[in-house]
Amino acid sequence: MNAAILDADMREALEPWDGFWTPKGGLITVWQHTAQQLLRAGSQGLVKWTNADANFLQVVTRQERPLGRMQRAYFDQLAGQYYREAFS
Repeated sequence: MNAAILDADMREALEPWDGFWTPKGGLITVWQHTAQQLLRAGSQGLVKWTNADANFLQVVTRQERPLGRMQRAYFDQLAGQYYREAFS
């Protein structure tokens, strides 16, 4: 792959998130609900997500199967970041 494309993708992923997201309707899991709450906190300015963070959380809101180990670790990291930024 072209290094310039990867660099551009990485720069875009690390840009501040614009706060736009579309919630999923219907019955949801606990992690989907938590991801929605984290996205809502980001759109209200309580925490500053990068585009990569917000994209991951949006994937979680739509993922019906349980989170994998790496997903869970990243999810827990974002939840911790929210706690530190929103309540400090």
